[in-house]
Amino acid sequence: MREWVARDPAHRAECFFKFPSRPLPPGSELGCEATDVVAFVRAGQLLGLMGAGRYPLTPAALPFLAPASLPDGSLDVEPWFIAMSPIPRVRVSGAAPAAVFSAELTLRVVDPAAALRVVLDGAAGSLEAWAGAIVRDAVDRLAAAAAAEGRAPSEWAGPEGSARVAAQVLALAAPRLAERGVELVSLDSLALGAGSPGAQVAESSTEKIYEMAWDCGFCGQRKNLGLTHRHCPACGAAQDATRRYFPPDDEKVAVQDHEYVGTDKRCEYCGTASGRAAKHCGGCGAPLGGATDVGLVAAPPSAPTGLPAPAKQRHTSKFFAIGCVALLVLALGAVAAFLFLTREAALEVAGHEWKREVVVERFGPVKESAWCDELPSGARGIARHREQRSTTKQPDGEDCHTKKIDRGDGTYAEKEVCQPKYKETPVYDDKCDYTLDQWASARVEHAVGTGVTPEPHWPAVTLAREGQCVGCERVGKRTEKYTVTFKLPDAKGTAQCTFDEPAKWAAYEDGSRWTGEVRVLGGALRCETLKRR
Repeated sequence: MREWVARDPAHRAECFFKFPSRPLPPGSELGCEATDVVAFVRAGQLLGLMGAGRYPLTPAALPFLAPASLPDGSLDVEPWFIAMSPIPRVRVSGAAPAAVFSAELTLRVVDPAAALRVVLDGAAGSLEAWAGAIVRDAVDRLAAAAAAEGRAPSEWAGPEGSARVAAQVLALAAPRLAERGVELVSLDSLALGAGSPGAQVAESSTEKIYEMAWDCGFCGQRKNLGLTHRHCPACGAAQDATRRYFPPDDEKVAVQDHEYVGTDKRCEYCGTASGRAAKHCGGCGAPLGGATDVGLVAAPPSAPTGLPAPAKQRHTSKFFAIGCVALLVLALGAVAAFLFLTREAALEVAGHEWKREVVVERFGPVKESAWCDELPSGARGIARHREQRSTTKQPDGEDCHTKKIDRGDGTYAEKEVCQPKYKETPVYDDKCDYTLDQWASARVEHAVGTGVTPEPHWPAVTLAREGQCVGCERVGKRTEKYTVTFKLPDAKGTAQCTFDEPAKWAAYEDGSRWTGEVRVLGGALRCETLKRR
């Protein structure tokens, strides 16, 4: 069947329009008006763009469609129509502790691929919504800066003040919009005034409100609308507010001109949720004087929200996870117990060993390296080179995502939340290689022996020359180690204990008998458990 792919006239005012049919049957043709660009998307990836004209939708005519071609000649692809003409009179307003304002924006898509990516990522709702949020943020920043400098927003009043602020808002908002492929053509009708302490940012007049979804617990009817369907359209059961959830982005339904009166109230008698303005319960007719607010749904900002798991499944998953964790803890405990499990063994001293060392240091030239601003006195033969010394954080745009906010009356709002992000930038400095006369290890003298007699002694040390001169030597660090070897029972090998004092070492006479704890795995002896038998 031949398919004519074109923008639906009923959606001519929309900046982004996704053609609803998929897949496109063989022989489909594209008709694109002069004011549009068509983007072809498959699995969230942009395949290609086409401008105004009429084209056969085949890989032969448009090679970038090849990955979307199916064996029967149809195309598994989403055509998106993107308006490239200016979008005037986008209303935006806001209020902050320092200032209130309203304005009209004129926007234009200049990079359709970048703008479409924002839409596909579901990062900020409609173009008008996230563009308005960026402009509101720019005004808030200017107001905060003015307050920090002791300047009142009243200085913004008048034609000159408004023009100056409009230019500053354009300068702040334009780069952020450009990252999303949108040009802020103009900012008109800017009205500014002083704010009040504790004022909150108001919703833009272009912000979209959407209906929550809910599933009927009586007949199983799914995806009912939270505002439209106060009762199940299949069986008539009253809506259960606890079963509301955020629908997937491709199934959300916008609410037009809905007057928000507050969070729904739950009847204390039958539990039915009724609108905030209601005086009596819509389920049982009881007065709502003692009603409480319904619970709100929280949506993770970084994860897509869809259908919630049934309660039984959630409980099963929870208990399964707890069981897995418990089994893992028990398994780790068993492994740890086995690794550190010990047994008591009868031991007999089989021998003694000792070792003493003396480091001999020589004064002379040593090659070193240090930052050039930290060179020691006496350094010579200095050679400089550049090297990374540290890093610094530099601003690198913002990370933005859409926050879904349950309004408690069967609807939800979408708000763009942005946080500054930073990148690590290397900081380079001069590093110096140099030579410095200093004491350094030249050699090590050793003395070793077995048995407690004769007593251990230090190695003889002969210095080439003493004093503080190039080539002079001195005695440096001394170390000593004393080891006792124990024979394990039944000729199962030996174990050793090392001491740093000769008196303790000599107290274990050859042939003396002891008991101690030996690890089952590896046979290591715990020397602190030794007891004479």
